[in-house]
Amino acid sequence: MRAAIAEQLQENAFKHELKGRPLEKPPRTQEPKEKPEEPEEPAEDDDKVEETEPEKATVVSMSASQFQEIIQAVISESRKPVTDEKKLAQQLRMREHNKQLGRDRQQMLIHRFRSCNHQQLPGSVMTGCSAIAWATQSDGKRRGTCMHCGTVFSPELSECISDEVWQAYRMLVRMPTHPAGNIETVFQSA
Repeated sequence: MRAAIAEQLQENAFKHELKGRPLEKPPRTQEPKEKPEEPEEPAEDDDKVEETEPEKATVVSMSASQFQEIIQAVISESRKPVTDEKKLAQQLRMREHNKQLGRDRQQMLIHRFRSCNHQQLPGSVMTGCSAIAWATQSDGKRRGTCMHCGTVFSPELSECISDEVWQAYRMLVRMPTHPAGNIETVFQSA
């Protein structure tokens, strides 16, 4: 009997290619005890129930490496995100819409910059002076915002809304913001 078990273990090892792993012993099975036969009762024709044996599971033999490849494929497929074509199309439309809104806003700001003269309103004491509130920032650079159109003027091109605003900075930064700094203004004497 031991020889038969050893032979069976060798066959299992050969089938499953368990190289480098210890051979496993098959589980012990107890031989079924014989049950006393019970007399069958005659069944009525309309209550006949045919008893069938449960279907036997199909045994698939494969190597451990094949099993590992199958499990890896199943796991990688389960980790892939579910894609909804309608949702992707909607996201693409929203991105395009947001880009168009950004372009429209940029054009509106440039139009507002071009239509403003960035000077104080005529008729006031400050006529002819700049309407840009200039300030030297913590990085030592002088930046300003026009009080009429809201355009930000900066010496950095990346901070300006367009190249045109950046070019205007050089001229507008020299304009006086108060009559005391404007040589053309004549003060009334009392």
